[in-house]
Amino acid sequence: MAHFVPTLLIALATTCAAGSTTAQSCGVRNGFRIVNSHSGAGSELAVDTGWQTTGPLTTPGANDNTGPVCASQGTCTPTSDYGYLRVVGSGTANNCPMSGVFLWLDQVPQARFLDTMTVTSSTLPLGTPVQVRVALALDGFATVVDPTPSVDYRASVTAASLVVTVANAPGTTTGILSTSVGASVQLQAGLSTTLYGYGMLGLGIPPAYFSYSVDLTAHVGVDCLTPGATLNFCSGRSYATLASEVHAVAGGCGTGSPVLTATLPMLGQTQNYTITGATPGEAAFFGYSIGPAVNAPLGPCTIALDGASLDLSFAAITDAAGACSFGRLLPAAPIFAGLQLTTQALVLTNGGPLLGFAQLSNGLEMTIGF
Repeated sequence: MAHFVPTLLIALATTCAAGSTTAQSCGVRNGFRIVNSHSGAGSELAVDTGWQTTGPLTTPGANDNTGPVCASQGTCTPTSDYGYLRVVGSGTANNCPMSGVFLWLDQVPQARFLDTMTVTSSTLPLGTPVQVRVALALDGFATVVDPTPSVDYRASVTAASLVVTVANAPGTTTGILSTSVGASVQLQAGLSTTLYGYGMLGLGIPPAYFSYSVDLTAHVGVDCLTPGATLNFCSGRSYATLASEVHAVAGGCGTGSPVLTATLPMLGQTQNYTITGATPGEAAFFGYSIGPAVNAPLGPCTIALDGASLDLSFAAITDAAGACSFGRLLPAAPIFAGLQLTTQALVLTNGGPLLGFAQLSNGLEMTIGF
């Protein structure tokens, strides 16, 4: 899957401070602290935007405390939006022969959002049990170079009694929330990292050098598993981007074209495909491209795949009924959550409608998710 190049980095950590969210239905908030003290010269930058209703909210900050020998400087830029959080930053420092130096990044969560989800239905009575799936994807890194480093990063989402967390490594996780029609539930998510160089606190004989680097991204998906129920959010946003989807689109060469079907595309699992209605005993090829179907005409046929990102590979030999099945293992990496693909099958056929040598199936548009 060499064409899978989008990079989504991912991380969300829990808490919004008690008392600060009681009157808040939805909002985004950034905050962080960079400590840069040395040789008795205290210096730190503390930032807190408070709750804002409009996202995305990006808050860059930098602090520099340079002395004759010692130096300490750092940056942090959190971005908060509904369903998406990111923290980026870097810092460097060196200590002195007679003094230690601070270079710390903390005050968590640096990026967070909260939203209120209300379950509605035009067909189900109030109080009908409803299940909601909450998905969390975390990717990226946080590193510290120091004689005694301390690194922690995490993303988490809370909704009523449900808590899902990914910590200290990229990953994905899901949880099921039980609620009911007519109920409102507050959804909270945060992305946190704490980076400390404790070795810098000692005397530098010889001087020690410290650095940190962080680039973390978190993505949250929410979808309703109960037919007939709908989720509405205070923010007006949709969180369904991490749900697996697959549906047929245009393609093929008219009446008699092979039919391509597939199971849901889920991270880290094998997606199974079936071709029916093709020429018996012929080679079938499977193609995919990134993005939606392009539906380009070629003679009597319609090509769903985008040639700019096309990948075509042998799939199977059709049986006596003109059918075959095959599977493709999808990557488990969270960077692929929400990626949209289009797939289509080609079956070799002498005198076929596609340029005289093949049949072409319908297309399938899909979103990789949970």
